[in-house]
Amino acid sequence: MTILTLLLQFLDALGIKTAIFIAGLAGGLTSLHKKSKLKWWQRFLSIFGGGFTANYLTPMVAEWINFSENAHYGLAFMLGYGGLTGVEMLWLRLNRKIEKTVEEDQE
Repeated sequence: MTILTLLLQFLDALGIKTAIFIAGLAGGLTSLHKKSKLKWWQRFLSIFGGGFTANYLTPMVAEWINFSENAHYGLAFMLGYGGLTGVEMLWLRLNRKIEKTVEEDQE
């Protein structure tokens, strides 16, 4: 077994889908043009934040908005580009959905 194979297996065990993660990294990297005043470590975290955001949220968002599997990479790029802003928007929307469900259950 090669080192690359072992690395890919390790990443897969962590739930990291390599192609989706890379699309998110690319989105995070692209978003740096609007963040010119960041320090190097903030840029690094922004790029990897985009990768992790895309990796873990793409399947959920794709199912939520009924995107085909062919659209996952573009969605991953957009989630990586949006990074934590996208996470905040999804969090607010999820909270509204939960609150609505709780209100309906209480009626």
